Amino acid sequence: MKKIFVGQFVSKDESMLDKRISQAGNNYQLKFVEMLSPNLSISMHPIFLRSKPKTIGIKENVVIVNNQSFLPSSINKLYRLVFDTIKVLNIIKISKIKHIFFYNIDRQNILPLYFTRFLLGKKVYLILADYPYFENKSLFDRLANKIIQKIDGVITLNSNMKVNDNQQVLPGLLKADQIHRNTKQLINNNVLLSGSLGITTGLELALETFSQRTDYNLFITGRPYNYKETEFDQLIEYYTSRFYNIKYLGLLNYEQYLIILDKCDIALSLRNPIDEEHQFNFPSKILEYLSKSKLVISSIIYKDLPENFLFITDFNSQSLGSTLDKIKIIDKDYVNRFKENIYKYLHSEFTEAALQSICNKLIKND
Repeated sequence: MKKIFVGQFVSKDESMLDKRISQAGNNYQLKFVEMLSPNLSISMHPIFLRSKPKTIGIKENVVIVNNQSFLPSSINKLYRLVFDTIKVLNIIKISKIKHIFFYNIDRQNILPLYFTRFLLGKKVYLILADYPYFENKSLFDRLANKIIQKIDGVITLNSNMKVNDNQQVLPGLLKADQIHRNTKQLINNNVLLSGSLGITTGLELALETFSQRTDYNLFITGRPYNYKETEFDQLIEYYTSRFYNIKYLGLLNYEQYLIILDKCDIALSLRNPIDEEHQFNFPSKILEYLSKSKLVISSIIYKDLPENFLFITDFNSQSLGSTLDKIKIIDKDYVNRFKENIYKYLHSEFTEAALQSICNKLIKND
């Protein structure tokens, strides 16, 4: 069945150049294109970028839409909203392909998504990775929710989202050849915190905990989230200069990141449960960690994963420290069985066959 995918993705190299680009979101879209192999993929180059797009670097048929002008930045964004929308709609109309998948809904793609469904009459399906519209307060929130309800189907990353009568849940994507089972029985004292580094994503909780637990090494990679640059730098400097078991490595390319990940047997996914936004997403890092046979400590129970796949902690230093202690005394045979069960589960639920099945169900149920 022929399909078109419309996203806002860039090459892996380009994603490293601007902190406004979500690494998790960009990687998800690249995987989606490679694993689903749509007949055509359209990338609406992120509207805040004025640079010339770089080649995406994947084999699939990709068109990059980026109608830049020499106008000032704010006017250029309006220019692009209009002319990028026209370009995308023309491509979709000419293609004659009926089934169109969009990634997320935001101010850059809401018009192409709306007109594809209600002007061109195509079948529109949405991958809803982020759901900041749950409060339904602003005019844009209400408009986005109305469109989400009316389109033909939705893939959500978290079953807490109840947004469309035809929806399927797929928390993440993994390439089969990237899922590995580590047979090592002993658990080392290296711990990883990676991704968006903010208060609500557990940075300060981790720093506080590991400043008290110098028997563990904490490796931190990623970008600051909701910090002023000087504020973030001062925070990191304070802890790394006083506690030599805490190491901040910044944003790494994928190859460098894998080297650090390989050194660590324990990985952290710390989300403050009182922030309601965390109830409507699924951290991609969790699947990535599990695919590399890491023991994952999470501050949230995700009902779309078997509960015993994660080691659950409360969002405080005492509980996190206690969870580390529990992991250290796990029986070796249990560790082997645990890793084997996760390995089989990830292969069956998150690889190419699972994605193809989910997309086909959406189309069939429409």
